[in-house]
Amino acid sequence: MHNKIYEKGILVRSHKLSVIIPTFNRQEYLERCLNSLYNQTQPVDKVIVINDGNQNLDSVLNQFNNRLPLIIIQTSQVGPTKARNIGLEIVNTDYAAFLDDDSIPNKNWCNACLNIFKKYPMITAQSGKILWAKPINNPNCWKNFIPRYRQCIYDSRHKIYSDKNFIEKILKNARFHQKIELSGIANHFSGNNSAIKMDFIHKHGGFNTEFLTLSDREMAYRIMHNGKIIAFNKEMT
Repeated sequence: MHNKIYEKGILVRSHKLSVIIPTFNRQEYLERCLNSLYNQTQPVDKVIVINDGNQNLDSVLNQFNNRLPLIIIQTSQVGPTKARNIGLEIVNTDYAAFLDDDSIPNKNWCNACLNIFKKYPMITAQSGKILWAKPINNPNCWKNFIPRYRQCIYDSRHKIYSDKNFIEKILKNARFHQKIELSGIANHFSGNNSAIKMDFIHKHGGFNTEFLTLSDREMAYRIMHNGKIIAFNKEMT
């Protein structure tokens, strides 16, 4: 168990945002992502990098140590799901956000995220807009995607919910390219651009490590299963 941050025996929390970034041997991408966080109009409270590869990130720490509230945790190929959970263990803010190491958030990303949480207290989580560097123009993309991930989930032998349509609902949530306006209701929670209230994590737990893939989609289902709201924030890009 990694240490949380305590003051006089009490976990200290702030009404700001911590960002969790799993990375695996992609230092160049990571540096670009961290530089984007450094240039935010609204500073992030904490940046937690989970280094799951074998690259030494001392140079990254030296480069950004005085520019970002940066913490680097070394793991050994635990995978992105467990890596995100390790990051969640040391979050002491009200909100946690998730990026991939190749994500490039725009300069208003943090501000857009916090504004929605403040404006709509009933919202538990947000999923941001994702713009791919190389647009997927293949009309057979989703036709190939769904059977492959269905097999992964079935192979995991999951019997988590009594809902017989659970797997199909997870797969439906995997179709995250949807036309939803700002503050609209979303049915997905993508690990490469999303945020969640830590109150939900404390009550219902982090990402489900039993899933071989789509643990972020399982999180989305669990949020909705508990009657909570996920908002799609198109300004959180």
